[in-house]
Amino acid sequence: MLAAAAALALAVGPAALEYEIVDSVRVDIGYEAAFQVLCLGAGPTGDVVAGGVTSEGVDYMNRAFTVGLGSGWNVKYSGLVEGVNSGWITAVSPSWDGGCICGGATGYSPGNEGDAWVVALDPGGFALWQHHRGDDGELAEVSWVSGAHMRSAAAGYSHDQAGRPESWLLRLDDAGGATSVSPVDLDGFKVVDACSTFAGETVMVGTRYGEAAAVMVDGEGGTVWTDPAIVEGALATVEECGGRILSGGHAYSDAGDPILCLHSSSGGRRWMRNLAEDGY
Repeated sequence: MLAAAAALALAVGPAALEYEIVDSVRVDIGYEAAFQVLCLGAGPTGDVVAGGVTSEGVDYMNRAFTVGLGSGWNVKYSGLVEGVNSGWITAVSPSWDGGCICGGATGYSPGNEGDAWVVALDPGGFALWQHHRGDDGELAEVSWVSGAHMRSAAAGYSHDQAGRPESWLLRLDDAGGATSVSPVDLDGFKVVDACSTFAGETVMVGTRYGEAAAVMVDGEGGTVWTDPAIVEGALATVEECGGRILSGGHAYSDAGDPILCLHSSSGGRRWMRNLAEDGY
C-alpha cells in the first residue's frame, strides 16, 4: 500500500494530494502505560489489525499487543499476545476468517532481540498456535508475515557469530510447525519487508552493507535473483504491481532522500528514482 501511494505521488505530483481524516477510534488495551503501533494490516473483509508494543509493570517490560477492528471500526479485541512474555510485533497479516498471523521478536527493546516468533490469532484475538525461532543466544526478528488457507510464511533475519545479519524465509503448516526454513543466498542481507507474488515467489527488500538490496525466493526456497547494491541506503516496503515489483525506501543523505525502485519479475531493474532529485 505504501508503494502504491508513492506511485500515486509520482503520477499526480505533491501539490495535488490532499488528505482528510474521515474516521478515528480510541483503543483502551487495559494497561496504564504508554504504547505505540508498529504495524497495520487490512483484511479481505475490511477488518484491520494493529500490532505494537507497550511497557507495563514495575520493570517496564516491553509487551507485544494486538488490536482487532471490524469493518465499521468497532473494536473486536485488544490485549497482549499470548505466549510472548516480552517483545514487540513488527508484522501482521489478517486472514480470511477474521483472525491474523503476527510476528516479531522477544527482548526488552528493538536492537536487543531474542527469539523471532510467529503467532496465529483467531477472530477473538486468542492464540491458536505459536512458533519460536532462535534462542537467547541468537538475535532474530520477523520482518514480514503472510497467512492464508492453512499455510503461513514469515521472512526474518538472525545474526551469525560475527554479528552479521542472515535472512531467511520460514514456512509453517496450519498447526505452526515449520515445514521449511530457506536461507537467503545473499550474505549480509537484512530483510525489512517482503511480499508474495501471484506466481508464488517471495520478494524481500532491505539493506546489505549500507546499500539498498532486493531478493526473490521461489516456492521451493531457492534464490531466483538478487539485486545487492541498488544505492547507498535501504528499502523499507515492497508490493507486486501488475507483475512488476515496486519498492520504496531512502538513500543515505543529510535529508534521507526518498527513493522508488521498479524491478521486473525476472529481476531486471527497470529504474530507480530519487524523489528528492525529482523535486518531491
